[in-house]
Amino acid sequence: MFEASQFTDTRRRDTAREDKALTWLRRQPEAARFEFASQLVQNRYAGALEFVRRSDLSGESLVGLFRSGLDVADASNIHSWIEAVIGRLGTRKVLTLLRERVATDRLVVEKAVYWLPKFIDAADGESREVYENLKRDCEKNG
Repeated sequence: MFEASQFTDTRRRDTAREDKALTWLRRQPEAARFEFASQLVQNRYAGALEFVRRSDLSGESLVGLFRSGLDVADASNIHSWIEAVIGRLGTRKVLTLLRERVATDRLVVEKAVYWLPKFIDAADGESREVYENLKRDCEKNG
């Protein structure tokens, strides 16, 4: 059994222990996986986003964690937050979640906009258009 309080180092990771904890965590109910990942994020554990990415969380849980992550994200880790959730949520969902924040937290959305082109498939015209609209919304609200 593992507890989130065992993972507190904000600078270094213990990947061997993380792998064991993730194996254990994936066998836990969704609510327990969400709570564990949430605590790691709150504790600012260095490997917290790896847990978010690899814990087999539901879309709803990932959305909740991403929203919470945007509350604490800064220019140095917004890229990691996007990377942790975009594979499971999809580009359009991440864009939608960011668009919801433009009016209330334009700065964090601007930081995300900087990194988003890396995650948008050039062939995905719809996502590219939503991205361009999001970028314009940031400039308009600035």
